[in-house]
Amino acid sequence: MRPLTENGEWGAKQKKIYDLDENGEKIPVIDKKTGQQKVDKRNRKQWKCHTADSTDWNSKENAKMWRKDLADTINTTNEQLGIALHWEHRSFKEQGIDREPTIHIGATANALERKGVQTERGNVNREIIKNNMLLEQAKEMLMLAKQELHRA
Repeated sequence: MRPLTENGEWGAKQKKIYDLDENGEKIPVIDKKTGQQKVDKRNRKQWKCHTADSTDWNSKENAKMWRKDLADTINTTNEQLGIALHWEHRSFKEQGIDREPTIHIGATANALERKGVQTERGNVNREIIKNNMLLEQAKEMLMLAKQELHRA
């Protein structure tokens, strides 16, 4: 998630921000053993600092917004083409669906699975699908049992 610089090259993902004291001065990193300011291998003084993202592109809010925009664009296009397929950008949890989502398989495992070779990730997804089916069956049985109780 790197920004582009003014000359069109990739910029830094993060930037270093020096921590400042109450006078606005950089805070030295002190060696506990010697009591002196630490230096690096090139004998440069070390200062307390932290990193911050160069952009807000990694924020969850932006990811959710972009996912929604993509789903809306796909759904509009599908509608225009007469394709009865609806994309949903929200997670099962956000939709109130009581189901475990499958995991991302990836291109390599997906290619193997298509050739009939079972992969670890494919096996995980098969187990999730099986558990989701069992959960649905249990819910249906519970609903039928409740209906029987009401009739009795």
